[in-house]
Amino acid sequence: PGRGIGEMQMVSGGTRTATVSAVGEAALIRLTRPDFLRFAAGSADALAAIVERIRERTHAAQIAALLPQVCGAMAPEALDALAARVGWVELRRGEKLFSQGDPGDAWYIVASGRLEIVVADPDGVERVVGEVGRGESLGELSLLTGEPRAATPWAIRDTALLRIRREEFDQIVLARPEMMLSIVRALGRRLVDQARARPQRGFGRRLGVQALGSAHQ
Repeated sequence: PGRGIGEMQMVSGGTRTATVSAVGEAALIRLTRPDFLRFAAGSADALAAIVERIRERTHAAQIAALLPQVCGAMAPEALDALAARVGWVELRRGEKLFSQGDPGDAWYIVASGRLEIVVADPDGVERVVGEVGRGESLGELSLLTGEPRAATPWAIRDTALLRIRREEFDQIVLARPEMMLSIVRALGRRLVDQARARPQRGFGRRLGVQALGSAHQ
């Protein structure tokens, strides 16, 4: 009760993206799009509130889809506990998420966009060692080991990421140890896949100038 549906199409137009069916007796208040537009034209605050509601619902849908994909099979209660602690980071193309050598203070999952991973050698030469896109995570190894970031991720297009800070991650793992097992298994599978795809020699491409790039740490 009290929750709305269909507000995204009210703002943007277009067709419905899902079918909604009653699972029991239900009474709803209906607002047509012309009536909504007339109302919104005279109330900027109301329009802002609806746009914020759309953003929240979009984020909730992305969280529900991405966490099981990254963490693997988890109990619903564990996923709910993790989802409640998720924050968001938005990057413009050309911005970096963090720098190589920074403390590992958060774990990130790409919701949209793409980042390039750059590693600086001891002699200062920078190399692109990979990319991460939607549904991929970065930063969890630093959370598990306590080591500094091993690379610098650069957004190569506008990018949105889920963020779970170290303190929240530790609290969840202490309360639900099974979540750690799921994350470690998912991380292990990803590291194996990366090792299989990695060239044996000449790994990475050298950057002549500081370019867009990224690293899984």
